[in-house]
Amino acid sequence: MASYPEDARSTPATKITSLGKIRTADLQYESFVALFPDGSQRFLCIVGTAEGPRVDWDTYARYNTATWAQIEAAEVSEATIRILPQVSDYYTKHFHDRDQWMAFTLTSPDLDLPLYGYVKKGTHLEEKSLAAIKSGARRATIKIAITPEDIASRQVEITDVVTLGWVIDQ
Repeated sequence: MASYPEDARSTPATKITSLGKIRTADLQYESFVALFPDGSQRFLCIVGTAEGPRVDWDTYARYNTATWAQIEAAEVSEATIRILPQVSDYYTKHFHDRDQWMAFTLTSPDLDLPLYGYVKKGTHLEEKSLAAIKSGARRATIKIAITPEDIASRQVEITDVVTLGWVIDQ
């Protein structure tokens, strides 16, 4: 928990609103939105465990395997991140070929500017990504490859879709 953002560890929510039960192919959980005095919000999920219901703190903190600062500075070559994906029409630099790549805008409440993620067309990953789009997934946890050249243009390659949503079945 020490690597979670300070506000995720110390700022109390002023209101928590139920979003209901979420069921994926792998798990089921109760979801809530935690609202804060500054108007920001966090996704709060209660998952069932062998020890009983537990808060998924990684989801609440929007935990990534690297910080956004590390990703944006290309201090890491790969990371698993929680994002809000949308299909994009932004093709440039290394990812300019629309016949070779599928483009996504990747946003997060923790980013000032979006990243652009690309999936190689004609792969199993493209099929997974298309299925996610068709299912209406608004959140995803993905793996990305980061190079200094690409991240300078806020671009990354999406190498896997870990899960649709932010709760990862452990």
